[in-house]
Amino acid sequence: MKLLTLRVSNFMPYRGEQVMTFPVTGTRNVTLVHGDNMRGKTSLLNALRWVLYGEVVGRHLRRISSIDILNKDAAYDRDFVVKVSLSFTHDGHEYELVRTMQPKDLIDKPRDDDHFDSSASMRRDGVPISGHLIESEIGNILPNSISRFSFFDGELLQEYEQLVADATESSDRIKDAIERALGVPTLINGRLHVAELLHRAQRQFAKEGNKDSQHARLMQQTLDELEDAKSEQTRLTNLFHSVSEESETLDDELRKYERAESVGARLKELRENVAGLEETRDRALQRRRSLAPGAWLAILSSDIAARKEDAESRLLQSQNSYEESVRSKVEHSLRLSSLESGSCSLCQQDLTSAAVAEFSRKESQEDPSGNISTFSNDLATLARQLQRLRGLGAVSVGSEIIQAEREYDRTTIDIARMRQREDDLVKEVPGIDMMDISRKRQRKDLLQREIGKLDSQVSAQQSKCAGIQKKYDTLVKAAAGGQEASSQLIARKVTLLSSLAEIFEKSVDKLRHKLRAKVEEAATDTFRRLTTEKQYSGLRINDQYGLEIRDHMDRTVSVRSAGAEQIVALSLIDGLSHASNSAGLLVMDTPFGRLDLKHRAEVLSYLPGMAEQVVLLVHEGEISKDRDLAHVADRVSAAYEIERISPTQSRIVAK
Repeated sequence: MKLLTLRVSNFMPYRGEQVMTFPVTGTRNVTLVHGDNMRGKTSLLNALRWVLYGEVVGRHLRRISSIDILNKDAAYDRDFVVKVSLSFTHDGHEYELVRTMQPKDLIDKPRDDDHFDSSASMRRDGVPISGHLIESEIGNILPNSISRFSFFDGELLQEYEQLVADATESSDRIKDAIERALGVPTLINGRLHVAELLHRAQRQFAKEGNKDSQHARLMQQTLDELEDAKSEQTRLTNLFHSVSEESETLDDELRKYERAESVGARLKELRENVAGLEETRDRALQRRRSLAPGAWLAILSSDIAARKEDAESRLLQSQNSYEESVRSKVEHSLRLSSLESGSCSLCQQDLTSAAVAEFSRKESQEDPSGNISTFSNDLATLARQLQRLRGLGAVSVGSEIIQAEREYDRTTIDIARMRQREDDLVKEVPGIDMMDISRKRQRKDLLQREIGKLDSQVSAQQSKCAGIQKKYDTLVKAAAGGQEASSQLIARKVTLLSSLAEIFEKSVDKLRHKLRAKVEEAATDTFRRLTTEKQYSGLRINDQYGLEIRDHMDRTVSVRSAGAEQIVALSLIDGLSHASNSAGLLVMDTPFGRLDLKHRAEVLSYLPGMAEQVVLLVHEGEISKDRDLAHVADRVSAAYEIERISPTQSRIVAK
């Protein structure tokens, strides 16, 4: 399949008709489309999907509603008709496919999907194809189930990354798509058909056999047990798909709220900080209240300080006077004793006449009548007064009140600032219930555990069914010899179909093993060309068709960068193309978003050889016109720019 012309009208951001051509001339097989994010690159990819299959898908292959396909500006002007036409060649024929969506009769202004009708028309070499054959014709050209490997959205890389993770609904769908591309369903359908024929033959044999024999009853019992086991397997499988689908739906919803969760985390931290500040503010307020009764002392602080200074001075004077009085009393007593005895009371030497005269003179001059007890009482009174003055602590109370006031004011301002920040954060996620997001996150974690459990139960039930089937086959073979001719014929039919079912089962496994080896070999060759880490030994494929990087010692590289994931995904796409011999068309949206400059150069040089026709939808951050185009310039046959007209409208301009 090779694209010729694409026309879009009122499809997503493209108001009115926009036209692109995809020339292929010699080795020039690359069409390059530049466009900033949110301008409409992915919309072009979706236009191809829609015109071919009548649906547009997003993450996890979720269908995008019809009302979201219609350009918003066109709808505002009451132009509700969406039209996409695609002309292309395939297998020597030229096709023109047109798909149109318009409101149903009597619908004045469509508001949901039920208000639209969609129709398609197709011509092959100018001859119309009947409407009921269009889907089949497209399926023969490029089946929807494998189109994801021709229309590659780099932003959906996570789904490819799941191929190396545990089983999920999404990874199972990708695995099924890969096997469809490789032709595995042909054998699987044959196996299912044989299984249905076997089931009918088993029921017929059980019905026509000798019901009265113990062996027949055992056969019937085993057959009933087998049917019950298969029913349980179907129930568990359906439950696995249901739980996986719910998990992926929640995952889609939670991705929308990643910003809200980030804001929620900051809000939680902010509120914790506010709570801490409120506690500090309340403590400052309580301290201020406890100090308030003594605040009046600050008014008298100068008077109290003067009185305290005076009291300290008088106390010091009283202490000196008291000490002087005591000294005088002691000296008076010693002199009197010395005069009465005629000898010194301290050294016991006889007093000279000069000493007696001196002692007598001092006695006549000094008045020893001072009352020591009076001085002592005065000292005690002054000491108590000073203690009371010091206890008032006017200066200390004032400074503590000022400190408490400052702390209260500071925390109040900080709280107000954080409250404003909290309001600003809440405005970033208006109307979002953070508790609901938390509940959904918990629910998703629970579902993930349930998926793992159900996956194990399905595997166990499959083994159980296989065991019962083997037991029943043995019973049929044993019973075949003793039955009537008609029953023997049915028994041989059961035996033959059982053998065929076993052959088909082994053939499917053998084909899968062979195809995985082929994909692994081709993908490894591509990976070695694309990666700048030449020491890697290659890739190894798993049962889900996921690819693991092997290092120079053939060990699994368990932690892979985003760029490595993209290189592996591109290697898988190329490996599938080689294994299925279907390297005709490759349309890639945002294929270089995670790559560094060296890997980008390697991929750009290699991409033109991955298919006969390559369409690259890129933004300036992926491919710089000045820096990167040199690697692919000689392979570019056409280039376009997606220009912004308004937030809801873009146009395609040829360069």
